[in-house]
Amino acid sequence: MKLLLVRHAKAEDHDSARWPSDSQRPLTQAGIEQFRESAKQLGKVVEPDALLTSPFVRAVQTAEILHTTAGWPQPEPVDEIANGEFSSLVDKHLHLGTRTLVIVGHEPTISAYISQLISIDHSANIRMQPGSAALLKIDSAQSGELLWLAPTLLFR
Repeated sequence: MKLLLVRHAKAEDHDSARWPSDSQRPLTQAGIEQFRESAKQLGKVVEPDALLTSPFVRAVQTAEILHTTAGWPQPEPVDEIANGEFSSLVDKHLHLGTRTLVIVGHEPTISAYISQLISIDHSANIRMQPGSAALLKIDSAQSGELLWLAPTLLFR
C-alpha cells in the first residue's frame, strides 16, 4: 500500500482569545491559496482510495482542499490522527486492501511516524513543514520505505 502523509497547510498563530481551543485554529488565507497549488500538483501524482484527516479545523480545511482541488475522496475526520495514533488506521487499510491512503495531520506526530516507519531506531530526522507531503510504500503498519518527501515550496 502507498501512504501519503500530509501536514496541514499554514495555520493562524496560536491565539487563545480568538481560538480558546487549539483544535479550532484555522488556516491562513495565504495557507489556503498556497495549498490549492500544492493540491493541484499532488492530484497529478497520487490517486487515493481514502482520505483521512485529523478533526482539527486546520487539518479538515487542508483535506477539503485536496478533495475539491484534486478530486480526491471525501475526507473522513478520525480522532486518532489528532492524537498521533496512525498504526491502527494504516493496519486497518492494509487489511481492507486500500491501494493508496492519505492522512492529513500535524507535527510532530507525522514526522515521528515517518521516522518510525523508515528507520529501525526511529532516528530519521524528518520535519514536515506546513503543507508538505511524504509518500511511503508500506508493507506493515510498522515499516515502510520513503518514496519521496516534498516541502510545500516544491509544489509551486
